[in-house]
Amino acid sequence: MKNKNMNPIISFALVLCLLLAFLPTMQVSASEIVQVRVSDISNARPGDVVNVHIYLDSNPGLFGLGLALNIDPNVFERLPSTAAAVAAPGPFTLGALSTPAQQPVRIALPFEGPYNDANTYYTGRIAIIPLVVLEDAPLGLLTSALTLEAHAGGPLNINFQVPPMAITQGSVNVQNAPNIIWGDLTGTGSVGMADLMMLRQYLAGIVAAGDIPNYAAAAVSGNATVGMPDLMLMRQYLNDVISIFPAAN
Repeated sequence: MKNKNMNPIISFALVLCLLLAFLPTMQVSASEIVQVRVSDISNARPGDVVNVHIYLDSNPGLFGLGLALNIDPNVFERLPSTAAAVAAPGPFTLGALSTPAQQPVRIALPFEGPYNDANTYYTGRIAIIPLVVLEDAPLGLLTSALTLEAHAGGPLNINFQVPPMAITQGSVNVQNAPNIIWGDLTGTGSVGMADLMMLRQYLAGIVAAGDIPNYAAAAVSGNATVGMPDLMLMRQYLNDVISIFPAAN
């Protein structure tokens, strides 16, 4: 009788041991993982302005997200502070972005929408960061020029827990720059009024550098920074006051 009474206890112990044995092998569901991705940049040329896009591909329900983008200083440089990074539409707002002199690019995305509604699970583009490809940047496919990582605690879900996060890093393919036609911002192969108008819009803040097909050609004065001297030289060139830009010398 004593042995028969022990059987249920032994059976329960065996079942409990089996359950505990399987616990370490349990995996987190893909729907519970925060997945972030950095866009690839193809056909970048020295002097080009390129836009780095950061996407939130999987969102289990976030209350906040902190990220940092490390930039290889041998490949890229930040644009002046007048060219700010942009947060794409969604429930997040671009909270704290480091100044151009600071590395890495720190991005804080505090949740601004109603708590635990449909927007809490937003997926899509969350940031655009414009960068300049250095004139002496190494050529070829570069897989470590941009490295995204968690910052300031990383992700925080709506239960105020830190969920696992998977990051897909982006690459950049730097190619030889073709011969620059100075003043040809539109990339048509010649300099005309459309290029002058595009330069005016850029200096007025209407057009971003990343929206100019051939931004490097705007620095007709030969200076690294595009400004009013370039606009004046463009006017002189189109009015036949000068026949060659200083940058071409």
